[in-house]
Formats: sequence, C-alpha cells, structure tokens
Amino acid sequence: MRRLSLLILLVGAALLPAQAASAAVTVTPIALPSLADVPNQLKQALDVNAAGVIVGSSPGYTSGGVPTLRPVSWQDGTAIDVTPLSAFAGQATAVNLAGDIGMVVDGGDAYVRSGDTTTRVAPPNSVGSQVLDLNERGQALIAWRDENQTGLTGGYHLSIWFQGTFTAVTPTGQEAAPQSNGEIRAFLNTRGQVVSLFRRAGGGIATAKVWSAGRLTTIGTGISRIGAMSERGEVVGTRTVLGVGRPFSWRNGRLTSLPGIGTANAVNEIGQVVGSVRAANGSTHAALWTSGRLTDLGTLGGTTAVATSINSHGQIVGTSGHAFVWWRGAFTDMTPGATSSGATKITDTGYVIGSETDNQGTTVAAAWKVG
Repeated sequence: MRRLSLLILLVGAALLPAQAASAAVTVTPIALPSLADVPNQLKQALDVNAAGVIVGSSPGYTSGGVPTLRPVSWQDGTAIDVTPLSAFAGQATAVNLAGDIGMVVDGGDAYVRSGDTTTRVAPPNSVGSQVLDLNERGQALIAWRDENQTGLTGGYHLSIWFQGTFTAVTPTGQEAAPQSNGEIRAFLNTRGQVVSLFRRAGGGIATAKVWSAGRLTTIGTGISRIGAMSERGEVVGTRTVLGVGRPFSWRNGRLTSLPGIGTANAVNEIGQVVGSVRAANGSTHAALWTSGRLTDLGTLGGTTAVATSINSHGQIVGTSGHAFVWWRGAFTDMTPGATSSGATKITDTGYVIGSETDNQGTTVAAAWKVG
C-alpha cells in the first residue's frame, strides 16, 4: 500500500490537501459463488443494498440444461437464481433496501421481483425494455423502445412503473439520449425524480433534464455524462466546455461548475462529490469536492486513480490499478494479491461491489465489507 500526496494547484481551483489524520479500515472479501461452473461465462456484480444483498449475473443453466448467464442475487454467501420462469438468460440490474430486484432478461424484457413474486414491467407495445433503477418505494425506472418505432437512433423512452401502473417520463416527440459511450444512463430517487439526457426523437443535441411530478427542468447543455443523483435531488456529472471535460453539480435549479478538469461520478447525501481531476503533470487523480472546494486525493501508488462512489461517512471507493477505499486521508488497497481490480459502489453500511482480475486474466465480480 502506498499513497502519493502530491498537492498541485490547478488553475482557478482552491485545491485542498487530503486530511492529515488517517484512520485504518478493515477490508473483508465477500464470497460470490457462481450458480454453476460454466466455462467462458463470467459473473458480474451490478448493485448492492445497505443490507448487503448483491445482484448481477452468474453462470448457470436453464431448466433445459443450457449453459448461460442468469440473473442472480447473493445473500449471506449464497447465490440465488432469480430468473423468471419463462426466461432464458439475463442480469439483475438493481436492488433496493426491501430486497426488490430489477432485471432485464432475454435481450430486452424488464422484470421486478418482490419477495416470491416476479412481475413483467415492460410497457405495452414495447421492445428492448430494461430496469435502469429501483428506488426505496418500489418504483422502477424502465427504458424501452416502441415496437412500431422506425429509424432507431439509439434513443429510448423512459417510464416509471409502480404497482402495475406506468407513468411516462419522456415528453412527446423526445427520447432519452445515449451518452458518448452509447449507454442509456438515467437515475430515479425516492422522491420520484428522474435525471437523464433528452433530445428530439431521431437525433439532435442532448440536454440534461430532471423530471419531477410531470415537469421537466433543464440542467444545462454541453453535459456529456450524468454521474449520479442523490435522494435530495442533487445531480453530478461532466460538462464539455471548450472541448474539455469539467465536473459539475446541480441542485434546486442551480448549476455549479466544480474546480478542475475531470469528471464527477457520485454524490452522497451530505453533498460531497467524488470523481477525478487532471493533475499538473497530466496524470489523473481521484478527487473529492466538499462545499465546492477540491481535495486532490492522489493515487493508490500509480499514475491514475478514479473515485467512483462515496457514502455518507465519507468513505470513498474507486480504481487505481487496484480497487481502493479512501478514508480520512489514507488509501487502502482492497485486493493486494490481484492483477487488477476496481470498486464501483459503497453503501452507508460499508458494502462494496466491483470486479477483480486474477493471474490468468479472468475478470469476475467481487465484493467486500469495509469496517
């Protein structure tokens, strides 16, 4: 474990040093067994709740004995196949505190599992539906395409499903626009707010907007990526300004440019933002913004680090060659024996998910408990 503490003054930024006090953390790996030992099928961890329930995909077999990837839930070290009876393959994409699970199966059919009941949540006349997010009220954010739509350009409709009812989010004549990597990225919080990029149906310039109770509010133009949205409705992400990526936050109608050149990837419930910034030597460092002020966290020991998630205790996880947790001024390597690894999310209770690559070059789902 090594920490670089190079403090660099960025143009126009109040760059604060990482906190001098450090606190040791314990990192305990969590076993994520496969449903079955199937060659060339790799498991993924895509979401985790505060109770430590992890969802994703795992190698398994259909009822007919065909090997494939199946939606899975990991609970207390046990893998549970949550694939709907009528489905063949897929992945679980979201889980809330109640243990409700959102998933997409068979290439584009959205389902929600609540207890022992699994419900198809694809809107009528839809194709290619998927659950993007699931909030604590049990509302599911669904991305889908109209089966009669022609000339698809990569855009989707967005709807909220709740107790059998669909509420349209995407305005008539518009579509949810993919981000620069082609991903449809949208978030739903417990207030029922949705954030996404929207554009005119069929193409055009994308604009970031927040939907709330049937009303759309524009965040701004030039936004290339939505990083996250908090339960308070704060949105963070990346804007392109004069060809350069700049982090931003938005709340209550106010867009704030954050110091540095880089990205904002996540925000916690007290408004702390994490992501990455470009250092003076051109390398990429993990970053923390608190009340708009930037702290360069440095790296785990190499030249690149990206922070991907922060919980309400200020514990930060991300990737710097290896998955790391940063807390009170210190980095901890979560996988010292791995070839490479990365962490994507940490809960307020310290559950972390990500991936790990072994010495044979195989990348699989990974999880840890941080104490």
